[in-house]
Amino acid sequence: MKGVLIGADFLQLENEVKLLEINTDVDILAMDIPFLNLNPLFNYLTTNSFTKLVVIYKKIHIGIDAINAFQNKCAQNNITFEEVVIPNASITIPSFTEDTNTFYLRCSFDVSAIIDDLYCRDKSEIVNLLIGTDDENIIPKSYVKYTTDGTILDNLNSVTDNTPHPNLIAKKILPDFSKAKYPAFYNIANNTELATMKSELDDFLLLQEYKFNSASLSENDNHIFDVARTWNVLLSDVETLIDLGGHMTKNLVPLDYGTVTYTGNELDNKWRYMYFSNPMQVAIGVPGEYEVVKYVNGAEVVTTLENLQVGDVVKSVKLVGLDANASPFQTINWMSSDSSENTIEYSTASVVRKNGIINEASTDSVNYQSWFAKIEYASGSVSGSSLLAPGEQVLVKDSVDDMLKFKFVRFIVPGDKIVTALESEIDVTNNQLEWYTGSLYTVDIEPEDVFVAGTNLNDINANILGSILIHNKWSDIRLKENINKVGISPNGLNVYQFNYLGDNKKYEGVMAQELVGTNFESALNNKNGYYMVDYSKLDVQFKMI
Repeated sequence: MKGVLIGADFLQLENEVKLLEINTDVDILAMDIPFLNLNPLFNYLTTNSFTKLVVIYKKIHIGIDAINAFQNKCAQNNITFEEVVIPNASITIPSFTEDTNTFYLRCSFDVSAIIDDLYCRDKSEIVNLLIGTDDENIIPKSYVKYTTDGTILDNLNSVTDNTPHPNLIAKKILPDFSKAKYPAFYNIANNTELATMKSELDDFLLLQEYKFNSASLSENDNHIFDVARTWNVLLSDVETLIDLGGHMTKNLVPLDYGTVTYTGNELDNKWRYMYFSNPMQVAIGVPGEYEVVKYVNGAEVVTTLENLQVGDVVKSVKLVGLDANASPFQTINWMSSDSSENTIEYSTASVVRKNGIINEASTDSVNYQSWFAKIEYASGSVSGSSLLAPGEQVLVKDSVDDMLKFKFVRFIVPGDKIVTALESEIDVTNNQLEWYTGSLYTVDIEPEDVFVAGTNLNDINANILGSILIHNKWSDIRLKENINKVGISPNGLNVYQFNYLGDNKKYEGVMAQELVGTNFESALNNKNGYYMVDYSKLDVQFKMI
């Protein structure tokens, strides 16, 4: 018997539930384990006398904690466990000679399977399957051009007045990691405006009603909390569905009725984060107005990051115990139990690369727009704040183990201490989101990788204060675009040319996800949500083309 792991997203409304989408290649990672319930699956296996479970999966989607959970359940039920790891880039799975006493659980996408290639990949297929049937109310009312033959599928004949909230949502029919433009949200007033929306809709989009449920707001912080992500095993009879649990998702930005604005009838980009839970931000970079210290004829001169040029010599930081040639992998794992005063040494470094970060919503690095983390800190009479992209790293003294280390901004919590250029350790009092519009840059300096950055927006001494930041070479495929394979290394690693999202410059290196499950997996670090590669362990050189 075979089964496939399906992820389904449901919209929880006051008196009904709507199916939003289904997916294969579903994530079950460490953070998901508390919500995973394997009992129904193993009840089915034992009731039907299966003696072996084979789990077919990709390590990028099914974490070691999930595999351990399957293995432990097998041991408890006297069932033999076997795992088959599929390459992360694969779109097929190996063929198997089925054994009647073995259950094959496929957790990996298979292009030859109808459920995967049609219903999970193409949202118009679900609409085509249900619209016009007794079950069409399972999904929101929809309008879409069917991708197979161009037929217009439409039961979206009216809209509900949700003012000030949206009442329509446009989303891409096929999978796309970019969320800079879509889903887009609209508030329209009447059926005439609805007809205009339909006539102007691009063929790659699906238009659906958007329903707002005021009862779904989280009690403490007013975030919309209305989408349930569930895991289900669909058996090969295509009738039996085994529920493995799931969890509710919380939208990124708390709802604030008074601030919602529209351009025409489209919700302004800033507020989309209130209404959906997966914005897929690529959040690296430092605002251009941040001040840095550069050297001119031996004298310290304060300038802004925006005005910094390649070739400028800036004030940099050496950290005792961290070699100037340390790889990004070694840097992220560096820590010290000593005081910041005994750890920080000042030096100079040259700017070898400066990149303006661009997002699709603004198309230029001068008007980058996104929600940033605002870190507020205070100790005694000294107080200040830093506004940074959530993926940036700051030198802190961690509240958990009292160690100096680099920590991603989005993971900094009250109780941590920000380390400033005064070698002072200042208590973090708050970490909250704030909308940022302006220039955004990453900077690479050599031979050191750490520089002092402050801003005159801060309340502490504007010239010498600042968070101490590091910029890393990321290898996660989710942070790259325009990816082209250009060769294979002597050790068999695929070599690619690409650019980072928001960076027009071309680079050459590997895709971190392809190292998972290989002999080179020790070169990976993904403890902070994105993969980094220690290139010193590979026969591939990371370089700018």
